[in-house]
Amino acid sequence: MNILENRTRTVKRTLLLFILCLLAWTFSVSAVACNPKADLTDFVSEYRNNLFLYEDETLSVKAHNLEREYPYVADGYKGEMNCRVELFVCTTTEAALCEIYFFADGVQHGGEASFDAVKRQFYFSCAADVANAPSLQVRIRLDETEKEITLRSVKSSDLLPLPELLNTLFAQEKELRKRLTENGELACELYVRILYEESPYFYVGIVDRKGTVHAFLLNGKTGEILAKRTT
Repeated sequence: MNILENRTRTVKRTLLLFILCLLAWTFSVSAVACNPKADLTDFVSEYRNNLFLYEDETLSVKAHNLEREYPYVADGYKGEMNCRVELFVCTTTEAALCEIYFFADGVQHGGEASFDAVKRQFYFSCAADVANAPSLQVRIRLDETEKEITLRSVKSSDLLPLPELLNTLFAQEKELRKRLTENGELACELYVRILYEESPYFYVGIVDRKGTVHAFLLNGKTGEILAKRTT
């Protein structure tokens, strides 16, 4: 009887160990296959996180705050990030010279802007961070004329934060996420840019390591996919 009891206990222990090993193996396979709790922001190589606008009868000014990898290469891998502010000035008057100045965190930035002959606009970029600013005070000099203006941010309090925006997107694109996953990690980089046309939107570009781009236009407040395209 003692021998039978010992054998029974041994079988039970062996069976229990087998079940535990099976559960552990199943969990590890599931984690490698999907890893749904991964921080999707770790794969963002460009994030245009604020947009400022100004327009009057003779002047149209736009400013972006963005975090972007350097060097900037669409190869499916995220590089080291830095923060920059870009300003674009269009004017109905002819001007040979444009200088742009603004303050960020109490520091003045600015200088002479370059001219894009194709887009017919002046452009200035520098290292700065105005991601959370509700407005941007800008001084613009066009030849001998100088003007101070206020650019207003298009961001609103109900705009989706980046983690929630990406989670909402991939919740709608489960099959795409599976195709982009290798060894439990996303094999891609993400470009996220705030846009504005009567209300804020987001463009999200997903670039895989073969160079394929999956582009999405999302509602800025809900993350709903409004349009998508793969090239």
